Amino acid sequence: MTEETWTLFPFLTMDYKAAEVWLNQKAAQGWQYTSKTTLWGYLFRLRRTERTDLRYCVDISGGKKDQDYRNFLNQAGWGWEGTVRHMDIFSSLPGADPVPIQTDAGLERQRFGRRYFWRTWLGKLIFSLLAATLLALPHILLGDHPYYPRFLLNQLSSWRDLCQLPFFPLLLLSVLWELTALPLYYFRSRRDGLPDPDSRWAWRRGVTEFAVSMLIMLTIILPLILSFLPDSEHTYTQSEREELRDQPVVTAEEVGLIYAGYAMDSVHTSTPLVNRWEYLELVDCDSTWSLFLYTRRYHCLWEGLAVRAAQALMEDDPFTPVDLGFDESWIFQPDPPDDYSILVLREGRTAVRLEGPLDWTDESVRGILEEKFG
Repeated sequence: MTEETWTLFPFLTMDYKAAEVWLNQKAAQGWQYTSKTTLWGYLFRLRRTERTDLRYCVDISGGKKDQDYRNFLNQAGWGWEGTVRHMDIFSSLPGADPVPIQTDAGLERQRFGRRYFWRTWLGKLIFSLLAATLLALPHILLGDHPYYPRFLLNQLSSWRDLCQLPFFPLLLLSVLWELTALPLYYFRSRRDGLPDPDSRWAWRRGVTEFAVSMLIMLTIILPLILSFLPDSEHTYTQSEREELRDQPVVTAEEVGLIYAGYAMDSVHTSTPLVNRWEYLELVDCDSTWSLFLYTRRYHCLWEGLAVRAAQALMEDDPFTPVDLGFDESWIFQPDPPDDYSILVLREGRTAVRLEGPLDWTDESVRGILEEKFG
């Protein structure tokens, strides 16, 4: 027979009476709380016991200020076992038959409000709102900027950034919970009295919050771990430039230009949602306005995302639709000079933006584009 076991203890502080019912059920099954916990008290270590008179009582904790209160309860037959998430756990001493700690519902409500709700809930709420505001601020400030959709696409193409994306909605869900569920419980208890403890519903409530809390921690820790590990991001250096000829980027020689040097490392990031390529190099030409040849390409999991990506790649420039044999394509030619143009095209689930000192609609160039992106 197993003498010790670990078990989930997900009860919220507002469900402390349901936690008491659960502990007494475990005691009736021959299990004793050992005061050993982990994961912020969400995991309990239980030990087998031969005691048949073991009972538990759970109360709202007042911290160190409760020492005299705990000494009084100890004399009354209750031994303090520990504090878990603002809940004091007491067990009946061997041979003792103590009376319940709280018998007056009004006093229990006052204790719950004074020692937990108004103090702890307000602190958690303020912290959550500040964190949510700080996280949302970049999105709010960038929301109307033409670069913002491309910023999101780049995040979808990076495992590290992709793992961070769920953090804000999960934190927002946690804030909404703090704003609604706990106040409703507290003010309903003041009006109708504390509800009868239902350990099953309290268990499900606690498991849900535990799962959300673990997901929030995962979105914080996992990107940090990924930042130290090799991921799907690959950077091609100048010495590897020849390898780029087989990749979905355009190089100078392929479109009849003269290569003049590396302007930036070619960046390739990939997740199941978005595969991204970016490449920028210098070219020699007669124009003094621009000497760059630039490829930015997104291959998306579904076509609708590629449509949005193509729109994002046009930013705020006045593009004109042009028929080049792709699903969609648009051209923009700044003025001056006349020899520089920008092409955005979409073929199926792929969206591409190409910039350079050449005519992207030229017949000889179109063959390269079909080979690379068709």
